[in-house]
Formats: sequence, structure tokens, C-alpha cells
Amino acid sequence: MLEKKVNQKKVESRRNFLKYGSLSLLSLAEIGCGGMGSPPFPTGVTDFKGSQGIFSGRGQIFNCRFGNFDVAHGKKFGRRTNKYAAATYHVIKKRGTKINFNGKTHKGEAQILSYPFNWDNLNPIEKEKITREVSIELGAYFAHCNSICYEASGLLGGLFGASSGFSWEDLPSDSFGGYVAKSVINPDDNFNHSSFNKRLSHALNDEFNKLGGIQSASVVKQAYLSVKGKWCNPSFFGGRSIMRNISFAQGDGMIKTCVQPLPLCKGIQSYSFPESNLDIVDRSGFKINIRLSGNNRALRKMKELGGKSYVNPRTVFPKLQQYLKTYIESIGDTAFE
Repeated sequence: MLEKKVNQKKVESRRNFLKYGSLSLLSLAEIGCGGMGSPPFPTGVTDFKGSQGIFSGRGQIFNCRFGNFDVAHGKKFGRRTNKYAAATYHVIKKRGTKINFNGKTHKGEAQILSYPFNWDNLNPIEKEKITREVSIELGAYFAHCNSICYEASGLLGGLFGASSGFSWEDLPSDSFGGYVAKSVINPDDNFNHSSFNKRLSHALNDEFNKLGGIQSASVVKQAYLSVKGKWCNPSFFGGRSIMRNISFAQGDGMIKTCVQPLPLCKGIQSYSFPESNLDIVDRSGFKINIRLSGNNRALRKMKELGGKSYVNPRTVFPKLQQYLKTYIESIGDTAFE
């Protein structure tokens, strides 16, 4: 009986490949552009309806206030927020001084230079409250640093040139994942990855419902086709973005979304939300030195902008944002701020 079930699964798998495989490859070749080049299989970018994309963890969804949300990007940086928050929490609980938050494109290190002056005299409840708040905020900030380094590395030194770094949906998707993650991180379950991931999926779904809901898969495709050749040039290798969202490290402290001009969304105001920052950490009395390092083109440029052998994101990111604006315009693309 078991063998029969296994054989049935194999037959079904082959049938699905024959039925959808070529369509998936065509989807990659035809609509590959930034996040649109990584559709959920087997039927490409339209293979979900409603909130299924969020719960499957793949693909693109569309909301009239947010525009495209890359589910994989958002959940990835949400999980990193939880991971880095956990690392920070355990360091502070031990009164440690060093936190690592390495990413694919950089090394990240935070040194706790000093704890609040009355730290050892605080009552346990207040100390725990501050530890949790600071850990979660730092976790989100470290994930944000990770996102900026990752996108800058793709833009300035990608395998296929400028590629899709800072594509119109990348930064908002990354940042929104971290922003929402802060509300569902739970030190009481020891930052458990599995339970956190479930809470994050539901929280993201709830947030998009508050923003007016998730549009159907056909609208996702319509949104893409409306800007094909204008915001991105598709190719089999993932495409090249033309519209680049670099709405970080600006005076207003907000991440802005870049929404395709669909008739369906006419008159609806686009969404913006707070960029991760260190305000709560500063107010708590912690003194922290954050350093990024690496030797790819993006990190070398950041070190040059900061005039040091390492990158201080507080001082360098505003300079990087202005540099990227000039660079993006110099290669004929559009910088969205």
C-alpha cells in the first residue's frame, strides 16, 4: 500500500513537471525582473490567490497602498530580525559586550561600550523590560543594515551588472518584514524560529488587511505588465530594474512604497512606515558602536564615503543614499526617494 502511494506521488510529480515546467521557465524568461524573477512554482507568479502567498512564503502579492510585496524578502528579513534580537538578548542578559550579525555581503559587529549607569541597581522587572525593547530594536536595525548592504552589493557589483539591487519592491519588502517582526518576537519561547515564523505570517496578513487587503493573482500580473519596460527590463537571468527604491536614511525617517499606477488603485494614497533606527537604544542609556566590514565594491565604496577602514551605518548610510541616487541616474535609471 505504501509503495503504491509512493509510485502515485512520483507519477503526479512527473505529470506536474510536464504540465507546468515549461510554463515556469517561460515565466522566468518573460516576467523575470527583480523579485518577479522568483515566482512560486509550479505556475509562476500567478500561483496563489489572496493571502496564500504570505503563508507559502514565496512569490509576490499586491496591495494598492503598498504595491508589490516580495514575500520571500519580507519573511527573510523578518526572520533575521528575530535571529539578531535573540543574539542581542542573550548577550545583554550575560552583560556581554560583543554582538555579531554577519550577512551574505558583509560582516557586522556591535560593541556595547557601556550599559546604563544604574543598570546593576534596576529592579529585575524593569531590567527585563529594557533588555527586551533594546534587543528587538537592535535586531531590527541589524537586519536593516543587512538589507542595505545586500541591495547595495547587488546594485554596485552584481553578477549581471546593476541587476535588480534596490528594485522598487526590495527595500520596502525587506524593511516591512523587520517592522512587523518586532511586534511578534517572543523571548518567552526563547525566540523559537518555528512559532515566530507562524506569528509573522499571520501578522503580515493582518497588516495587509488593514491596508485594504491583498489583490488577486491576476492583479499581480497586471501590475507587473503595466510597468514592463518602464520600471524593469525582463530577461531569463532575473531581469534588470530601472525603477530603484532608495527611500532610506533620509530626514523624515520613513520607508516609502512605490506603487504601480493601476486604474484599480487610482486616488489611493501610497503607504510609508518608519525606518528602523536606534532611538529607543539611545534613550535607554546603552552606548553601542556598530561596524560593518567587507571587501566587495559596495562595502569599499561605503568605507570610502565614511573615510574609515570600517562602516558606521549611522553616519555612512545617509551619504550612501545620496551616492546611490547619483549613481542610479548616471546609468539611466530612476531613483525613487
